[in-house]
Amino acid sequence: MNSFDSAIVEFACRWLPYGTPPPEELLTQFSMTSTRYEQQLSRILDDCPSHIPLDTRRKLATPR
Repeated sequence: MNSFDSAIVEFACRWLPYGTPPPEELLTQFSMTSTRYEQQLSRILDDCPSHIPLDTRRKLATPR
């Protein structure tokens, strides 16, 4: 997992208690749309499962 992927996972974890991050935050942090963010997060969860604890993966994979 590269540093950009790690940043997305950390960002997603910070937003877990609040739901989906607002589009403005995604544009500011990552220069991507909500759709692209969800695609990227999904790809990370699929491609790098050993880098993310199982309970965290489950929470992040749950639709918000």
